[in-house]
Amino acid sequence: MNYLAILLMGNAILFTVLLLGQIIYRTKVHGSKYALGNLDAEQHEWCESRLIRVKNNQQETLILVVTLVVLASLLTVSSSQIITALCLVHLMSRVIYISLALRGVPVARSITWTIGLGCLAGLLIEVMN
Repeated sequence: MNYLAILLMGNAILFTVLLLGQIIYRTKVHGSKYALGNLDAEQHEWCESRLIRVKNNQQETLILVVTLVVLASLLTVSSSQIITALCLVHLMSRVIYISLALRGVPVARSITWTIGLGCLAGLLIEVMN
């Protein structure tokens, strides 16, 4: 499996876990009747709100990751140590970011988010070379 597949699969798994976590948490806190309803009167507890924000952030990041994977595939970029390192560091930073964001750790969360974004910028530069 190449680095792009690992990057794409890892981010997709993170998004799926967050999405399922949100559904499970909502059902546990509000009951299945509420979770299966139209959610017109949504009110979130702090933990659920964090989970929603982190899931939305992962969804936005996933769009960038998919774009880079498709671009690299179209340009038939060969695997290099730099690209592999960028992919792995990005994936690790996302796991750490999600953990910190769900626990409400502000500064470290922002630092790990910036590291992940920097890895994507580096990946774009490497793909375009």
